[in-house]
Amino acid sequence: MLVVEKFQDHAPGQLIVEEAGGMVTDSRGDPLNFGLGRTLGENFGVIACSKGIHPAVLEAVRKAAEAKDIDKA
Repeated sequence: MLVVEKFQDHAPGQLIVEEAGGMVTDSRGDPLNFGLGRTLGENFGVIACSKGIHPAVLEAVRKAAEAKDIDKA
């Protein structure tokens, strides 16, 4: 069964993370866009972590995505 996440599943979590001093973006480092419809299908994943490690997490995700693309070739 495919479960489609909806924006209301993530918006409260984003608020909690940001109020605690963290940061929430997609895997490209862009803010989540909740205005693209009921699902997050037009966003590129969700990264939620402290601001201090956010750049390192983005880099790790970027490298993992590149490695996955290389494995497909």
